[in-house]
Amino acid sequence: MEDITELFRPETKQFGQVIIKNYHEFRGNTVRWSAAYFGCLFGSATLSALAALFLKLEVLRDSPKLRTDIAAFLATVAALLVTLSTTGDFQRKWQANRVAAGEMENLAYELIRPSVDSQVPVQHVSHV
Repeated sequence: MEDITELFRPETKQFGQVIIKNYHEFRGNTVRWSAAYFGCLFGSATLSALAALFLKLEVLRDSPKLRTDIAAFLATVAALLVTLSTTGDFQRKWQANRVAAGEMENLAYELIRPSVDSQVPVQHVSHV
């Protein structure tokens, strides 16, 4: 996207740079929300499986209290991760940032079209 700034017409160059900046911000947010969402999702599944594994491990048969404490801890953290992801609406935020980044990218490409009125992309941004 950086190379596209060379293609902006002089009257749209500043606006185009703002669009590119917004694009990078949305892409960065997409990565962070994706990490939060999938980290919680896969972390929860992994911790739940580990909780079940600790309950079954024979290697800890001489320490039943330790075994159940570890399993309870893992199950609790797994439940908290699911709750955090759900109540924080991480999936929606991840998807919304993906869509917004795509819109900014489309606007940047729209600005390099020679036949486009410079006000059309500005009006489109107000609807994003």
